[in-house]
Amino acid sequence: MDRSELSSLMQETGAIIRNSHIVYASGKHGSEYVNKDRLFVEPVIMKHGIVEPLTRLICDKWLPSLPTVKSYGLPRVIVGPAVAGAILAHAVAQGLAFYDPKIKCVYADKTSDGNYEFKRGYGKFIEGQEVLIVEDVLTTGSSVRKVIEAVAKAGGAVAGVAAIVNRGHVSFAPIPLVSLLDLNMESWEECDCPLCRDNVPINTEVGKGREYLAKKGVK
Repeated sequence: MDRSELSSLMQETGAIIRNSHIVYASGKHGSEYVNKDRLFVEPVIMKHGIVEPLTRLICDKWLPSLPTVKSYGLPRVIVGPAVAGAILAHAVAQGLAFYDPKIKCVYADKTSDGNYEFKRGYGKFIEGQEVLIVEDVLTTGSSVRKVIEAVAKAGGAVAGVAAIVNRGHVSFAPIPLVSLLDLNMESWEECDCPLCRDNVPINTEVGKGREYLAKKGVK
C-alpha cells in the first residue's frame, strides 16, 4: 500500500476529516483533522493498512539489508505515550518481534503536570537501552518530546521516532523520524480564521470544538 492509497483509505474510514471547522488542541482553527481514534476501531485496517506498512518502514530505516540474523540493528525497546500511542507501539512491537524475539514494549503515563513518566516498574526496561518511540499523529511533537525527556531520565537513549501521520512538519533532529504520511494541514489563529469569518459551524465531534464553544457560553 503506497501513501496515496493509505491517504484514501484513511479518508474513506473517517480517519481523515476534510472540509470541516476544527478547533485543535493548540487553540488554532483549521478545516482538516486526523481522527486517530477511528483507526483503532477497525483491527483489520489497523493491521494491514497501518501496522504492517509502519513496521516495514521501521525495518527499512534500521534494518536496511533485512538480514536473516535476528536482533540486528533494531532498538531494543518500543515506547508509546498513553493512550493511543501505547496501543500502536504494542502492535508495532509484535511485528518487530519477528526480527528480535526479545524486543520489549512499554508505555509512558501522562503526569498531572502534562509531562510523561514510566510507572509500573517500566523504567528498568529503559535503562541502558536504545528506544524507538511510536506515536499515532504528530501535530506539534510536544508529547514525543516529553517522552524523549522521560526516556533520558530513565537512563535510556532514543534511537528514533516513528509515526502514522506527521501533520505539522515536525522534526526531532538529530533523532531520525519516519512516518507513513506527511500531511500539510493549514491552520489559523482564531482571529484570522476564515471559517469563523464565514460563520461555518464548529465541529463538536472531534478536536476541541465542544470545549471551545462551552468557554464561549454556546450550547
